[in-house]
Amino acid sequence: MILSNDNKYRGNLGSTLKLDEYNHVEKPFLEQLAGLGWEVIELHTQQQPEQSFRASFAEVVLKPKIRTALLKINPFLTAAQVDELERKITTFQKNSLLENNQQVLHYLLENTTVSKNEETGELSPTVRLSTLSI
Repeated sequence: MILSNDNKYRGNLGSTLKLDEYNHVEKPFLEQLAGLGWEVIELHTQQQPEQSFRASFAEVVLKPKIRTALLKINPFLTAAQVDELERKITTFQKNSLLENNQQVLHYLLENTTVSKNEETGELSPTVRLSTLSI
């Protein structure tokens, strides 16, 4: 069976077959994430960007969440350093989605640095973006 939005292939199928994305895709995925310990925010009404920790739906990074996580994992960071790291993670240098994703994955797995730990004076301290690297 071919499922397509293209009438050339689907014929009258679209008028009788309706796939319920919520019950067949989204809900099982959310249940799986909840089972792994994720906090699932489930909204069945028209969602506003602020309800998903974003200024607009065009944002793919939940900036308030990443800021909180950075400070939790790296309590020595100053507000200015968190700003710097947020820009580093959310500002992409390449035009290629693949290369940009590889750069963020590199930060997640290999960590990054800031110029100085303001509490201890240590130069170029390691900043972890994930607890996977601890």
